[in-house]
Amino acid sequence: MSGPEPPNLSTRLRSRWRSFADARPGHRFVEQYHQRRRVRNSTLGSLFEILIGIALLMVGLTMLVTPGPGIVMLLLGLSLLAHHSLWVSSALDHAELRLRQWGAWLRRRWRTSALSRVLICFAGLLLTGLMVGATVFGLMLYRQ
Repeated sequence: MSGPEPPNLSTRLRSRWRSFADARPGHRFVEQYHQRRRVRNSTLGSLFEILIGIALLMVGLTMLVTPGPGIVMLLLGLSLLAHHSLWVSSALDHAELRLRQWGAWLRRRWRTSALSRVLICFAGLLLTGLMVGATVFGLMLYRQ
C-alpha cells in the first residue's frame, strides 16, 4: 500500500493563493519571496520562471500601446519576477500599500458629495480616453 497521493497542480495553486491572500498587506510579496527562498527549486525551473516573467513584461509593455490587457500582463510578469528578486517584491508591496491608500481616499471622496462622484467619473473617463488615444496613436505608428 502506498502513502497519500501528492497534491495536484490545482490544489497546490489554491494553497499558494490562500497563503498569499492571508498575508498582511504590504508584506505579501516579500513573505512569498522568503518562503520561495526556503524551498529548494531547480535552477532550470527558476531560469524558466524568470524568462517567462521577462517575456510577460515585454508583452505587457507592448500591449500598453496596442490593444490587449497590458496591465494584466505586466502584473503577471512582475509577480513571477518577485519570486526571485527581493527588490521587485518590496516594490510590489509598496505599490500595494499606495493603491490601498488611494482606494481609501477615493472611497471617502465618493461618499462626501455628488460633485465628488461626478469629478471621479470624469477623471475615469479622461483616463480611459487617454488610454484609447495612446492605443490609436500606437497603432498609427505601427502601420507606418
